[in-house]
Amino acid sequence: MALTTVRSTGIGSLPAISGSNLTSLNASNISSGTLNSARFSGGKVVQFIRAVESTTTYHTNTSNTVMFSGTITPTNSNNYILALLTITYEMYGNNSSSTGNANVRIIEGSSNVKADCEIKQSHSANNHVSRHIGGLSGYWQAGGTSELTINVATKLVSGGGRIGIFGSDSNTNASALTLMEIEA
Repeated sequence: MALTTVRSTGIGSLPAISGSNLTSLNASNISSGTLNSARFSGGKVVQFIRAVESTTTYHTNTSNTVMFSGTITPTNSNNYILALLTITYEMYGNNSSSTGNANVRIIEGSSNVKADCEIKQSHSANNHVSRHIGGLSGYWQAGGTSELTINVATKLVSGGGRIGIFGSDSNTNASALTLMEIEA
């Protein structure tokens, strides 16, 4: 390969030339500008969807009860789904001798549990209320390109009482489900 001399135009810039033969450049010092996303392999967020619970809902069920949901349609079956739940909830005690315990779950469809967290109330008393804010996440391969319904479900597992999920109608910290499709 022949060497070519490049001369400055005298005003601090280089003339337009082809950089097609430049390889193995170190990009660690890039501090500004735009890089084409096609230059990155995997890990890109392809879709971002946010579902916010609009209505505060309470229940006393001992089976999975869908509180709210979001939908996402993967563009590639090899991509991944990242589900992030921020939840504001209340637990009510049932009586003076038992504490209410519940599960909060992220479920794909009606039964495919992707994340599960047990909530244990620390106080047992009639009408005792404990309010909390928490988070839960799940990450899994999409496995197809059909629309996925991702449900936020709760169920009481012991001790009675009830659980309530706050919506935007009564709380500035409404429960929300963020769904992202991540390129494989």
